[in-house]
Amino acid sequence: MFFDLLNTGHHYQYNLAVMKGVLKGAPSSEVTYYSSRLEESRQAELEAAGINYQRAVERRYHRYMPSMLVRALLLLQVLRFAYKHKSVLHLLYLDTLIIPLVFLIPALRGMKITATLHWYPPRESKRRLLRNLLRRQHLDKLIVHGDYLRKQVLELTSVEQSRVSSIVYPNLHPAVVQETVQAPGTHASQGAAESVPTLLCFGGLRYDKGIDLLLEAAGRLTGQPFSILIAGREQDFTRGDLEQIIRDKGLEHKVELCLEYIPDHEVPLYFERADIIVLPYRKMFSGQSGPLTEAAARGKVIIGPSHGEIGYCIERYGLGVSFRAEDISDLGDKIVYAIHNMDELRRKSQSSEYKALLSPGIFEQRYFEELAG
Repeated sequence: MFFDLLNTGHHYQYNLAVMKGVLKGAPSSEVTYYSSRLEESRQAELEAAGINYQRAVERRYHRYMPSMLVRALLLLQVLRFAYKHKSVLHLLYLDTLIIPLVFLIPALRGMKITATLHWYPPRESKRRLLRNLLRRQHLDKLIVHGDYLRKQVLELTSVEQSRVSSIVYPNLHPAVVQETVQAPGTHASQGAAESVPTLLCFGGLRYDKGIDLLLEAAGRLTGQPFSILIAGREQDFTRGDLEQIIRDKGLEHKVELCLEYIPDHEVPLYFERADIIVLPYRKMFSGQSGPLTEAAARGKVIIGPSHGEIGYCIERYGLGVSFRAEDISDLGDKIVYAIHNMDELRRKSQSSEYKALLSPGIFEQRYFEELAG
């Protein structure tokens, strides 16, 4: 049995791949997805895959309650359902459930619970709670994405190595190779030459993803030809915020904004169009990156922060170049370096062993092996 309340964008595709992997490994097993309301098309997709869907009961009064308490109440529903049906429960996104799970420790007795952690907890208090959940065996096993994060968790918890496993985050979007197809929108440079390298910053505009840092760094590169494509939903930063920074930095003819939700089938188009993928993330970003996976699968040059899982992957597997997080000067220098050495960096990225690890088939098989073990 699997639980996740988020079904937007990559969350649902990720969750579906995990559950399909379990069914491939054990066709006779019964798999249930306990989650929030799903569109009818996705319910039909689950049914076609042989996956049961159980909708969480969300009350009207939940909207007036703190979100942490709501998650605890919904998690309690799941625990009761799993206990009643004698199911092993896997929490697909532990990151938002650590505190609710601690609240509900008395309800965990007699249950086998595994979970996936996507980010290393940024707060010391949350790290202590995670350590206690693992040490006291309220969680039987933890899955993470990356050797660096696995090492961090093992050092934090001092549990047996077999209880924390790393599975490489997969590329769940197929490559698109169509010369006639371009990502939606009008080219940022408004007539710039085709030889101008395109930098892509992809994903929701959260503060921790540092889009303002990228624009600040780009504004200093007055003598360097390039264009920037920013694609993703408005969040902490709005269109107005970015347009103001773009004007202030004189980047009006170098930046294209495509600020909307990008459907899954269009995601590959943006990565195929780009020459370099920039991840201008702040120090607080401690997890793996979906855009890194998409870029690495296509052999694109990646510029990302030197810390954490992202820095480890870039440097360990030769995926591009890394910069000191939140150092605008260093980010600018690495953009110029990547542009001037793009052919060499691209060859290294395209021949990287990391590409083979991104296979959805390997991902599904590894998940099954870890959950069945």
